[in-house]
Amino acid sequence: MIRTWIVSIVGAALLLALWGCVPAAPEAPYDPPSGDPIPPGPPVPGPEPETRAPRAGDTISVVPLDGQALEQGQSVVRSSLPTGFTNQCGEGVTFVFEAPLVSDPGDQAANVTPRRLDGSQVFYRIAEVKRPGATDLLFDFSLDAPTPAFGTLTCTGAGTGGSTDPQAVRSLGGNLFGADYFPPDFVAEPLQVTIAFFGRTPVVAGNARLVGDDEFLLGTGVIELRPPDRPLTVSLAVAPHESIVVPSDPTHEGTVNATPSTTLTATLIGGSPDLDLPGEFYAINWLVNDQPGNPDVVTPTGVLFTDTDGDGVPDTFTSTMLVNADTSIIGAPLFRAIVTDGEGNTATTALSITVAAPLTIVLNSNPARPRGGDTVDVSAGVGGGLPPYTYAWSNSFGRPFLNQAIIDSGTATSAALRLPDDAATFDVAATVTDQRGNSVRQSLAAQVGEEGGVGTRCNPGDEPAILVEPAEIGAGTDPAVFSVTTQAGIDGGLFSVTWERNVGNGFETVRSTGDGRIVVNVPPADTTDETRTLTATLTIDEVLPEDQGEPSLYRAVISNDCASTVTLAARLDRTGPLVTLTPDNLGPVNQDATVSFTVTFNEDVTGFSAAGVQIVHDSGGTTADGTIGAITALDARNYIVPVTGVTGDGHYSLRARVGAGTDRLGNASQLSDSDLVEVNNTGAQVIGITSTTPDGVYGVSSAVNITVQFSQPVTLLSGTLNVRLDTNYVVQIFPFALNDIASGTYVVQAGDASADLESINIELLGTLRDAAGNNVLVIMPDVANRLAANKAIVINTATPSITNGAIAADNTYIDVTTSLGVYTNFNGTGALVPADFTLTFDQNGGNATNVTINSLTRNTGAPLTGGETVIRVVLDITGVPSGVERVTITPAGANTIFDASGNPMPAGATTGDITLNDQLAPTVTGVSVFDELNIDVTFSETMGAGVTTAANYTVSGTGQGTLSNNPDSVTHQGGTVYRLTWLAPEEMLDGGTITITVANVEDAAGLAIDPGGNSGTHVGGAIGTLPTIDNGAVAANNAYVDVTISEAVYANNNGTGALVVADFTLTFDQNGGNATNVTINSLTNNADGALAGGETVIRVVLDVTGVPDGQETVTITPADGNSIFDVVGNPMDAAETTGALNLNDELPPVIEGGTVPADNAYVDVTMSEAVYANNDGTGALQAADFTLTFDQNGGNATNVTINSLTNNADGALVGGETVIRVVLDVTGVPDGLETVTITPADGNSIFDAVGHAMAAGQTTGALNLNDELPPVIEGGTVPADNAYVDVTMSEAVYANNDGTGALQAADFTLTFDQNGGNATNVTINSLTNNADGALVGGETVIRVVLDVTGVPDGLETVTITPADGNSIFDAAGNAMAAGQTTGAVTLSDQLPPVIDLGVMEATNAHVDVTISEGVYANNDGTGALQVADFTLTFDQNGGSATNVTINSLTNNADGALAGGETVIRVVLDVTGVPDGNELVTITPADGNSIFDAAGNAMDAAETTGALNLNP
Repeated sequence: MIRTWIVSIVGAALLLALWGCVPAAPEAPYDPPSGDPIPPGPPVPGPEPETRAPRAGDTISVVPLDGQALEQGQSVVRSSLPTGFTNQCGEGVTFVFEAPLVSDPGDQAANVTPRRLDGSQVFYRIAEVKRPGATDLLFDFSLDAPTPAFGTLTCTGAGTGGSTDPQAVRSLGGNLFGADYFPPDFVAEPLQVTIAFFGRTPVVAGNARLVGDDEFLLGTGVIELRPPDRPLTVSLAVAPHESIVVPSDPTHEGTVNATPSTTLTATLIGGSPDLDLPGEFYAINWLVNDQPGNPDVVTPTGVLFTDTDGDGVPDTFTSTMLVNADTSIIGAPLFRAIVTDGEGNTATTALSITVAAPLTIVLNSNPARPRGGDTVDVSAGVGGGLPPYTYAWSNSFGRPFLNQAIIDSGTATSAALRLPDDAATFDVAATVTDQRGNSVRQSLAAQVGEEGGVGTRCNPGDEPAILVEPAEIGAGTDPAVFSVTTQAGIDGGLFSVTWERNVGNGFETVRSTGDGRIVVNVPPADTTDETRTLTATLTIDEVLPEDQGEPSLYRAVISNDCASTVTLAARLDRTGPLVTLTPDNLGPVNQDATVSFTVTFNEDVTGFSAAGVQIVHDSGGTTADGTIGAITALDARNYIVPVTGVTGDGHYSLRARVGAGTDRLGNASQLSDSDLVEVNNTGAQVIGITSTTPDGVYGVSSAVNITVQFSQPVTLLSGTLNVRLDTNYVVQIFPFALNDIASGTYVVQAGDASADLESINIELLGTLRDAAGNNVLVIMPDVANRLAANKAIVINTATPSITNGAIAADNTYIDVTTSLGVYTNFNGTGALVPADFTLTFDQNGGNATNVTINSLTRNTGAPLTGGETVIRVVLDITGVPSGVERVTITPAGANTIFDASGNPMPAGATTGDITLNDQLAPTVTGVSVFDELNIDVTFSETMGAGVTTAANYTVSGTGQGTLSNNPDSVTHQGGTVYRLTWLAPEEMLDGGTITITVANVEDAAGLAIDPGGNSGTHVGGAIGTLPTIDNGAVAANNAYVDVTISEAVYANNNGTGALVVADFTLTFDQNGGNATNVTINSLTNNADGALAGGETVIRVVLDVTGVPDGQETVTITPADGNSIFDVVGNPMDAAETTGALNLNDELPPVIEGGTVPADNAYVDVTMSEAVYANNDGTGALQAADFTLTFDQNGGNATNVTINSLTNNADGALVGGETVIRVVLDVTGVPDGLETVTITPADGNSIFDAVGHAMAAGQTTGALNLNDELPPVIEGGTVPADNAYVDVTMSEAVYANNDGTGALQAADFTLTFDQNGGNATNVTINSLTNNADGALVGGETVIRVVLDVTGVPDGLETVTITPADGNSIFDAAGNAMAAGQTTGAVTLSDQLPPVIDLGVMEATNAHVDVTISEGVYANNDGTGALQVADFTLTFDQNGGSATNVTINSLTNNADGALAGGETVIRVVLDVTGVPDGNELVTITPADGNSIFDAAGNAMDAAETTGALNLNP
């Protein structure tokens, strides 16, 4: 269907939103609005308009305005998104402009750099744009869609002068749109550009351009937009009322219908638009209780869109339905909205509301006929509406009611009014209002009887009272009889009874009919002494038309003279429930399939079971076989009934029997049938095999159709259906959808043959079923319906082949012989052409470089006509064949050459390799020197006569040396290589050029060697024998080195000249030896004569500095590679060498040192070389060969002597040792201060291997014995503050026995003795050095930091010892004994003195102040206290003495103080006579006045306390 794209502006925007993305297309000619400075671009023809709305996956292009490539200086942007980018419209479209986009001479600077933010933004980065005359920055783009009505462009990060307010997208003419930004000069931060249309879908600008004096294009590009895959959804809401009320009679006084209607709103999201519904784009169907709604009750609208946020862009689609309250939907009706989009997708939702009956009110008075002065009770009976209710009462007298307080609250359902005594009438009115504001008004007016007149005075109990309410009537009651029994007092008068029926807007009176269908029976009341009782009936003889379908409500109104009463409404329902049956599958199905029927009653039922349904044939009423499975009850109205096992073919339905379910009044459900379900149990079968291929003869690779025919449509679900042909080919038919034929293809194979192609078998290897699910019967059809009976197809696959290929002697052609006459066409016609063959050329190292087919003829040279068995293939050859080149001729392909039957010659047919005949003379292709006496010559081809004759070869060139002109022999090395050999002592000149010239030889074909190619040269390839150094020998006295050479040598390359010193290089290596240098002095022959040239031994005379000890080496080499030559001129290689030659030892042995072990058991004396007792290099040393000198040096050991000698493994000496172990006898324990010195006994005691004697002055030097004396504690000291004990060691100590490690607190034990002192405990806190730094090991003073509990008073002691005998070590590893100790170290006194007691003398002459210890005036334990050191405080305390002061201080013997006293007598001056009430208190003058011997100051707070003066 072609959809016309003519929609309103609003509709266009709506389309854009529904598509999820705004498409773009080639831009139309630009038509600027008035004042717009952009000049128009040339028109560009666009594509034909789309014939459908864009869908997900479409590619939408944005192209340059002018449709052309950008000009030079303007960069082309990418035409697709970067890898990994995706475009999900609705979430944003990513588009990147490549940088730089522009470079224009009119710009001072302009640059656009791409940048990606979060993968969902269009992003420009404009570093700086300054262009004179530019007025703004325009983003323009084209859309292949109607003009959008809604759209904004937003830029953020605009920088200086930029705007961030959204700009409206404006039309630029045709389908071109744009929006602009920025003043002429601006500097922009990263600029994010988003162009959004309906639905917030970003659309990327096709171009960004500066606009001013002239247009300046920044960039353009292509975008792929993918509309979002948003599911279609719909939701329902109701407003303004969730509950509505059927209107009451609007003409009645006081009626207010406040909620007669409400509106349902369906909100749509997602899906795809239906372009056949312009302006709506979605179809919506409204249902009421799943049925079409009554148009008088419901009024639906189409689909509209709205702009909820006011940004000019539509946001939502909605549809509304106005619902009017109506009696037909009283209750809780279900409203359903079903939405369909353009793709056929649907969404549904449902919502229930409350619809209430009309609001009614009935007033009754008691008594009905009151007298003046009576109290009247008026009651209100209310029905319908939406409770709770409020009541308003009034009366014609304007009097307050007796229950006015309740009436004022609005909750009074009755009103009590006392009538005036003279009242003739009364009128009471009531207005009832429900919760939603619906209201009705009713008034009651009556005559008032006079005293003794017609009126009666009603008493309580006189009004009618309902004894028996009417009961509901349902099924099985015909006629239906409603009955009511009432009772009232006799004073109320006679009863009147009226029956009423609900007619929708209220109740109306039921009238008796003359035909007896409705009878109202009101018999006389039964009367007792005080009351009347009445039973009235309403008989309905048959179901009235108004009682069919929906139930009816009946009630009775009973009145007497005092009041009226209304019964409850009773239900009359004699209509059975309706039922629908819906199958989930209309077939076809087979007996194995289960069809599930949804059985739905229109009201709740009971008793529904499998007995209530039956399976019936479509022929009408006949019960079908089959099984009804277990029924699933979804609720009291809906059930699932499974049916299976229905046999036969045809249709069946599921019937709900009458009474399948029963409603609550016993009404049986009505008869109902489902839609027909097709059943098919017979199944399909194969009925024929044929072909759509025309009759005829078919050869190899021909495709022949094979078609299988079925009796009804079938589906191959899996596997294959195989048809075997008489050629033994199996045609496979693969899975296919429902169809009554299925086809496969027979591809004719080589070797296949059939005079009339026939199908011989059919086999199913899979699952093949008909539409009902029956397995298909797969057997061969009868002969008349098989392939051969229907078709005449012949298979002939005999193929022609190539049987021979023969080449002409001159290589001009090849005759190709075939087994059959051949043609170029499939139908056996046409002469072969060169293109029917392929010629493969293999140069194979030959001289010809290519061979191609020139033409084809018969072997007589005549033209081909077709059908020939010999084809002459005429050749074009490039170059002259050398006889090794090969050609192979094959068909050009598998379908290029055919026999008369159309069978193709196989592509593999071939002549095989055909070798071209040799037409090229041989040449020398290479000369290579093999070794000093052999040269290899290589020819261009296999050779023949004369090739092994030595005289046919001549050597020349600079490398010929002493080789003769002709070789001594020639031998074949294989292939085309021949080796020329000369005999020694002939020799080449190494590195020279060798040329070989050949004559008088032929190739295998008898062609003489080409004179122009009969020689070859190996440039620089000559291999000569170079002279080498065989060895070098050093004279015993190191005077020279004799260098022996492999052959006679000379100074010049022409075999002349004597060698000189400069022709050699000597390298000296001291190698730890004693000689410091060696140089060449001169050269002689080995008889010390002058060199003349041609010598094989050269004596190199040496100059040696220092005395060699045999470790030094010399190495002699040629000075370079051009110094020494043999007689031919071959140079000695610069790498030739004598090797390292040791000089002979001429140095006596020396003592290099001595070492003492930890236990001082021996001294290992190290010699410079092996030593012996004799000067002939024999004999083991003896103790007598050494002298040991001992120096006590203040140490603890008193003497050391030599006990014996051994080697350093404690074995016996044999001579030749370099280490002599001198075993010691030590007297006393060394402490490391003692030394020993070992020297030779004399200058004739110790010798090296060559007999050099060790000088008597050689010595080990003084060697300290190792400390074996353990460390001891020398003492411990405590500071005044008792913070630590400094423990002094006899030597440096460590935690480990290898002289490493700092001591830890655990390495000591501290013993505390309180000793009657004040401190209660002392422990070790930590260890430091005596500068309070961390221990590192090796300290001689260890500071043991203490934790002291209590204040020491100088009596306490601590003792510090090692933790055990393996805790503390000296540097030599000697452990301190566990018994080492500091001894008892007394803690310093830190307890300040205190005043223990103050005693007033009887005459008040003095106070004796007793102190805890001796005190002093100074903190160094010196000085006597002074009066100023005390303060006396006097308190008269009501006494008679007026003052007391300190006169002086003495000791308690009245002597002068000297310091150190424990009792201080404070002599007093008393003013007045004390009466015993006065008090004095003595304290230190301050905290720095009184001290003990340790300098501890008495606290200023110390006091004698208040002392009473004596009376």
